[in-house]
Amino acid sequence: MAAIEDQGLLTSVGGLPPAHVIQAAWEVACQLDAHGAPVQATRHTYTRYSTGGIFPPQDLQRGERLLVDAGLLRQEGGMLYPTPALQTLAAVEQEIGYEILLGHCILRSPPDWMLEEPVVAPDDAREVLQDLVTDAERREAFLIAFGRRFDSSPFEALGELGEECVVAAARQGLVELGRDDLAKGVRRVSLLSDQLGYDVVAPCPSGNTRRLEVKVAGRRVDGLARFFLSRNEAEVGLRDSGWALVYCEQVGEGDVQIVGWCRGRTLEPYLPADAQGGRWRVAAITLPLTTLVVGIPPTL
Repeated sequence: MAAIEDQGLLTSVGGLPPAHVIQAAWEVACQLDAHGAPVQATRHTYTRYSTGGIFPPQDLQRGERLLVDAGLLRQEGGMLYPTPALQTLAAVEQEIGYEILLGHCILRSPPDWMLEEPVVAPDDAREVLQDLVTDAERREAFLIAFGRRFDSSPFEALGELGEECVVAAARQGLVELGRDDLAKGVRRVSLLSDQLGYDVVAPCPSGNTRRLEVKVAGRRVDGLARFFLSRNEAEVGLRDSGWALVYCEQVGEGDVQIVGWCRGRTLEPYLPADAQGGRWRVAAITLPLTTLVVGIPPTL
C-alpha cells in the first residue's frame, strides 16, 4: 500500500491509477454534497457509508485524493468542493463513471505508451482497463479515442466549436422560457468522455433530458449531410428516446451554425449491415439535409 502512495495514484499501475481506487473514487463522487462539505465531516461519513466491505474508509479516502489529483475535486480551507464536471459524473451509470474517471486521470497525466502510435497498453495497465471497462469493444474504442485526442487536429477544434454552439443554443432556449436554473444544467459531457455516445446534455422543463450528439462539417452546396457515426453513438441513439444528432456546418473561419437535428431511428436506414465474421465500428453517413428538423430538439 505504501509503495502505491509514494508513486502517486494517477500513474501507479502501468501509468494508470489502480482500478480499485478508481472505483472507490466513484463511490466518493456519489456521496459528495454539490455545495461542498468540510473535509473532516466528509471523511467521518466514510466510516458509516455501507459498501458491503468492498471499500473500507482508507480506500474511500484514497478515492477522494484521486479526485483531487485529477482536478475534479477542490480542497480549500478545510472544505471539499466538487467541480461541475464531477457533479455531472455522479449522475451517469457506474461503469461509464469508471471510464470517465479513468479518462480524466489520463488527461491529467498521460502514460507514455498512450502517446505512441499504435496505442498498446502494457500488461498491468491492460488489467486496469479490463477491470474498469469490461466490454472489449468499448475498451478498444476508449484507447483509440484517447490516442486520437493526443493527436491535435483542426477537425477536433471544429467539433469543439459545434458543441459550444449547440450548448449556447440549448441554454438560450431555456432562458427564453424563463428557466435560467435549467440553462445552468446544459453541459458538454464530451469533456468528460468520448464514449458516452453523445456530447451535450440539456434538461427540459418536463424533467426529461436531451442527449445531443454533435456533428460538424464544412459548408456544402449539394444538399447532403456527411459525417462519421460510431457504432456506440448509433446504438445509444437507437435505444435512447432522449438522444438526437445535431448537424452543424462551418460558415467561416472559426464559426459554425446549426443546420438541424434528427433522432436515432431516422439514421437507422443509413447504417451499414454487419459483415459475416465482423461488425462495423464507424459508418460514413450521407443523408439529405431535408431529413433534418431545423434547429435543435425543442425544450418542451
